[in-house]
Amino acid sequence: MFKYPKLRKPDDIRLLLLHPRFGFRPISGSMVDGPYMRLIFYEAISYTWGNPERTEEIMVNGCRMMVTKSVYEVLATLSSQFLPQLLWIDAICIDQENDEEKEQQVPLMDKIYSNALFTTVFLGKS
Repeated sequence: MFKYPKLRKPDDIRLLLLHPRFGFRPISGSMVDGPYMRLIFYEAISYTWGNPERTEEIMVNGCRMMVTKSVYEVLATLSSQFLPQLLWIDAICIDQENDEEKEQQVPLMDKIYSNALFTTVFLGKS
């Protein structure tokens, strides 16, 4: 199971380097971290939360991570492209089990979105 590395500085953020997916391979990516101001070429993802139960499996840094169906659908759509993508998505890039980290990261969200190269809004499959 994936274990979040501790963020080194209060203004550091994590990003998911989403690997391209071909055929029926599992969704996979690598977690990277650093100061949000220097990581300028990432895409922020805004999505509908839906059911909060984590029922879907992805691979991060070679380890299993459980995500919600709505997050899985976002990643499935984006990972079908041909190049790796650097993404910020709150459900993955913030350790949702760590209240201290959430308190630290939530105030940064306006800057995270505004410093993204662009923001993709995902309203669900259709």
